[in-house]
Amino acid sequence: MKEAVQQVLDGDTNAFREVVKRYGPEVRAYLASNLSDYQTVDDLVQETFIGAYNSLERYEVDSNFRAWIYGIARNKLRMHLRKIYRDKDRKEQLKIEVIEQLATAIDENYNDQDHVRIQNLRECIELLPEKNRNIIKSRYFGGSSVIDLAQKLQRTENSVSVILHRLRIVLRKCIESGLRT
Repeated sequence: MKEAVQQVLDGDTNAFREVVKRYGPEVRAYLASNLSDYQTVDDLVQETFIGAYNSLERYEVDSNFRAWIYGIARNKLRMHLRKIYRDKDRKEQLKIEVIEQLATAIDENYNDQDHVRIQNLRECIELLPEKNRNIIKSRYFGGSSVIDLAQKLQRTENSVSVILHRLRIVLRKCIESGLRT
């Protein structure tokens, strides 16, 4: 390998192909053992060899080339992971800011009429027959899907959708009548 490195240093850029051919699979395996995204692995392998080529004049020919190239790969991996964590922190911070802004907007827009409507909705749900009340509660408060409800009620999904639609109409009318009083 010393000969190939020396040839590159002497100006034969094609000799670097031997370096890549010899150490490429090892560097790829090292990076792949630390990352799950193979596209990123390929990118870092390429960056490693570009970095090695650009820094070859600083390599001491009598030293261990494998350790040197692995050091470059390790540094590329560290820089990549730092970037990921920085980006992740930024995304988390952005999520927090958006949630805070939404909460503020909701608080600002939440008024007494909304409170009355919510209270009326609760009362209207309680006025429904038990079977219908359970369907509404399962769907909108329990997180059941239409498919789950259809299986539970032994009905088709379409019929459950129609039942939910009709119940929403009943609830809307009940809420509206409660707001007028």
